[in-house]
Amino acid sequence: MLHAAKGRFSSCPRSFSLACLTLVAIGTLGHARAAEISSSPLKPGSEIDLIVISGEISPGDAQKFRQVALGDKSAIVLLNSNGGSTLEAIEIGKLIRIAGYPTYVSSYAPCNSACSLIWLAGNRRFLGSTASVGFHATYTEDNGKRMESGVGNAIVGSYLNQLSLDENAIIFATSAPPDQISSLTIHNLSKSGIGAEEVKDTEAKDSSSSSGNISREYGSVGGWKIYVDDSLGNGCFASGGYDDGLAIRLGYDARNSLSFYIMLVSNAWKSITSGTTYSAALQLDSNDPWSGNFMGIDTEGSKGLYINVPRNEFLSELSKAKAFRLYYKGRQIDNGQLPDIGSVVNSLQECQSRQTLQSDPFSQ
Repeated sequence: MLHAAKGRFSSCPRSFSLACLTLVAIGTLGHARAAEISSSPLKPGSEIDLIVISGEISPGDAQKFRQVALGDKSAIVLLNSNGGSTLEAIEIGKLIRIAGYPTYVSSYAPCNSACSLIWLAGNRRFLGSTASVGFHATYTEDNGKRMESGVGNAIVGSYLNQLSLDENAIIFATSAPPDQISSLTIHNLSKSGIGAEEVKDTEAKDSSSSSGNISREYGSVGGWKIYVDDSLGNGCFASGGYDDGLAIRLGYDARNSLSFYIMLVSNAWKSITSGTTYSAALQLDSNDPWSGNFMGIDTEGSKGLYINVPRNEFLSELSKAKAFRLYYKGRQIDNGQLPDIGSVVNSLQECQSRQTLQSDPFSQ
């Protein structure tokens, strides 16, 4: 029987939490990941902006970065990427060096391959206490096989020279084969020849997580409430619901890397079994549905579905959406409006940025 969530929208209770769930082998909604570059104040009222580069570095991203950063006289660049186009990363790095921006990799996000070339461009480089930046030689692919590129390494070497890095740093950044990674951390800086400063972001998160609280209220947007979940490494989430018993939670899991999840809970879904996967699809407006294996959950007696999503592309689409539809076995089983969702996404991103940068790198 179809269940349509068309009733009044209201905020969910604080007790709607993930703390009791063991989330293993969770599926991910399918769409190719894409780079996202955005800028927002580091903190409310701050004259310093936070520019976030998240996702695969692709052709055109240098121009996108130029447009986003235009007018930002003071900013810090936060990186969350497993790499992509080497040439595009170098162009972004050049823009960062000209602007004099610091770069930062937190303990809760990756920065590998081409991303590492962007991080090196910072006029000051910051690393989280347990952060890792991964380097390897450039390569081309031939029938799926990675082949080291002499021309590519020469271009990278020239770029690193322009950044005034010494020979030891260049060797560290380019010596690992294409299928391996040389990981730079706070602990091996001296051996690498690369300078960086530590941001003790894990200490800030651990201290708040040990306070005994699970969720702390951050603010509200329309009928949505924004919280910080200590059990998820200070991951920010938004919760809202409808008067027919459907509740929605959207948020970040910052325990290992900064992933994003969706949780839907309904009083009508009494047959869901916790830990069982359910092949379903979520459609935003008339866009292509996001399909994947949702995990059944039971949170404080209410049954629902949980899934990780490719953060950047999903949030970009979500921020423009007016409504959603949920399908299971080809049938629509729920739908509803998404009031104020663009402002909700902005508030979530602002909230998470503040959690990630609880330690002020400019005070060092």
